[in-house]
Amino acid sequence: MRLCPICDGYEVIDKRVAVMGPLKEAVKKASFMRTYTRDLTVLATDGASRMDECSGPLIREAGIRVEACIPNSLRPLGEHAVVLLSGGATSTFDAVYPAMGCRTGAKFGIDLGATCDDLGYLIVDAHQRTVVPGLYAAGDVVNEINQIAVAFGHAAIAATDMHNHLADPNHGFRH
Repeated sequence: MRLCPICDGYEVIDKRVAVMGPLKEAVKKASFMRTYTRDLTVLATDGASRMDECSGPLIREAGIRVEACIPNSLRPLGEHAVVLLSGGATSTFDAVYPAMGCRTGAKFGIDLGATCDDLGYLIVDAHQRTVVPGLYAAGDVVNEINQIAVAFGHAAIAATDMHNHLADPNHGFRH
């Protein structure tokens, strides 16, 4: 079981890989994983029949297989993983990535008046500022790359802007 293809996708180059989760989230992650391997399967935990007109052809064109699987059926088999498919067959993979989706923790910012995009992430400018004066946002409330390194980068940008803003005598924040 793997977690982050951004961090360790290079370790599954040319291996048999599955992305398991609700179809919408799994297809998105599988499309990203396509750069690492041609042997890629989406294991849809909510059924494989809900592929929409837009993503279906793109997935087929990319050569990504889609199978409905039994949730919670993933098991180790030596150095591999085996999963039970909805039809009763099993399939074996070198690595499986979960794609369960997540909800942002942006509600606090929204409650304070910040705006969000269609996915629920807070909208910020190049300095991590929201539309609410003095409210900055960083990390997974800003985008879906849920990594500490990304949050630290956002925080460094925000902290620098805060420092510069507070040091500016025209803003009246100096004591």
